[in-house]
Amino acid sequence: MKWDRNYVREKYGISMLGIDGIFFPAKKAKRLLVFFSSMGKDRYDRYSWFWDENENWEETSYLFLKDDSFHYFLGTDEKK
Repeated sequence: MKWDRNYVREKYGISMLGIDGIFFPAKKAKRLLVFFSSMGKDRYDRYSWFWDENENWEETSYLFLKDDSFHYFLGTDEKK
């Protein structure tokens, strides 16, 4: 399937411990690349770059994490 933002978010979207993400699973994963959003609401950076139209990731799994709170970069009052 060609790139479709809504399809990808629906099919590959994940949520755990209050953090939203997108996960492209590899069939025979040898590595996991993790991407953090860059301070943009409702954004996943570069996930379209790693989209495979056949939805067939062989050796690399990709995890894209969204940070709508901006805590990855700025922290909180309790955790700088």
